[in-house]
Amino acid sequence: SEREVAGEALRAAQGAIETARAARAAREADLATARIEREWRVNEQRTRERELAGLVARLHSLEELQSAREGYTDAAKAILADASLGIRHHGAVVDAMEADSTAERLAEACLGDILEYVLVSSHDEAHRGLDVLRQKQLGRCGFVVIGDQAATSGGATPDGCQSLWSLLRVGGPHGAAIRAAIGDAWVAETFEQAARAAASTRAPIVTRDGDVFRGGRLVTGGSRTASRGILATKREIKELHEKRATGQAALEVLAEAAAGFLATVTACEADILGFSTQLHQAEKQAIGHEVGVQRAADEISRIQRKIELVLNEKRRAEEERRAQDHRQEEARESIAHHEELQREFDAKLAEVQQQLVAARDEAAQVGTRVAEAKAAHATLVERALAFSNEVRRLEDSGRELEQRLVDRTRERE
Repeated sequence: SEREVAGEALRAAQGAIETARAARAAREADLATARIEREWRVNEQRTRERELAGLVARLHSLEELQSAREGYTDAAKAILADASLGIRHHGAVVDAMEADSTAERLAEACLGDILEYVLVSSHDEAHRGLDVLRQKQLGRCGFVVIGDQAATSGGATPDGCQSLWSLLRVGGPHGAAIRAAIGDAWVAETFEQAARAAASTRAPIVTRDGDVFRGGRLVTGGSRTASRGILATKREIKELHEKRATGQAALEVLAEAAAGFLATVTACEADILGFSTQLHQAEKQAIGHEVGVQRAADEISRIQRKIELVLNEKRRAEEERRAQDHRQEEARESIAHHEELQREFDAKLAEVQQQLVAARDEAAQVGTRVAEAKAAHATLVERALAFSNEVRRLEDSGRELEQRLVDRTRERE
């Protein structure tokens, strides 16, 4: 039926609505997660960018200090930074060295100003540099001649010491020359070990605390808290370069992750919009089917009311028909009864007429009365109850007439 078809369509539409709502809820959960993840990545990216900006600013500052040879003596700074002086050099000793935070403190304590010495190819170049410094009164500066020279052999290792070169990394094409020029340098764990070892070598011995022994009688130490060491600046620049590379790589990863989550957010929003459209269409269809179901239900209710009305009318008509049939049957019975009475009366009347031949006047009157009775009988067809009273009256009249006839007859005899 139409109602069953509409109900089935309504259930299908409601199922589609539930499916669309569940799918939309799932995508909304995915969207919320993606937004949170993207926001976290973006915030992390901004934090990393601020940190990287600070790191880059620090790196640029240190590189500018290194380029300007801050921390060097004025003489070394002039020769290394001012090309117009015409001194051909290969940088400073410190340019060829690398060390960790512990070793750099030991190297700066042990080597001191040697780290600022300028690398030149020959003694002539060193002499020319010294002449320039004297002419311009720039101060004193050391030079390391890296030309072909026989390497000096290291002496015996003092007891409880290790070579400083095992902690420093001296690289580049001039590393061997630098080590040969500087010679041996040793590291002792404690002040007491350094003091005992200093009696057996002329090479400098530095302790882990930065105290330096030169021979058995010269000891220097303390701390340099007021300024940054040259090696420390170089090490920090290297570390900052590494951190910058790592930070940039991390930023790229975060940017890619944020872009991925943004794509997920966009896809989720598109899916949610699609599911919302589907849900809207399904809800419209469901409303249409609900209207159809309600219309069918109203039509069925109207038909049912009409059927009930018709049934009530039918029952009422049947009751009226049965009552009419009953009244008709009673009327028939009454008519049949009155007809039977009429026949009896007719028979008696005929008998009376045979007996009352002589009494024509009376008979005429009786005939008139019989005619009136017949007319009354026709009326009694419609009024059956009144007819029986009339019959009784006629019987009384008949009997009275018969008595009178009898009396008249007797009178004649």
